[in-house]
Amino acid sequence: MIVFGFAKSKRPEANQVLLRLLSDRDVNGHAVSALRKRKVRLPASVLDGLLHDDRTWVRREAQKVLEAYPVGSAGTRQVRTLHSSNLDDVNAP
Repeated sequence: MIVFGFAKSKRPEANQVLLRLLSDRDVNGHAVSALRKRKVRLPASVLDGLLHDDRTWVRREAQKVLEAYPVGSAGTRQVRTLHSSNLDDVNAP
């Protein structure tokens, strides 16, 4: 899936693209997986819908993000978006 390509991207805009894809049911599981590989820290409020998704693999990917990169960890920077207030709390390495 092309969404996984964003995980390897060196462009800073990749995080924003992946965050927008979280609302697209066709690719949101792949997007959350790519965000995890990019070491983006996502609060539970952003992942809430994915943590309760009817697809098991999507729920697991969302849980992996929360476990691997807890929000508020030292050395993070905030990623700001224009679209959702929930995404204001998103952190990136």
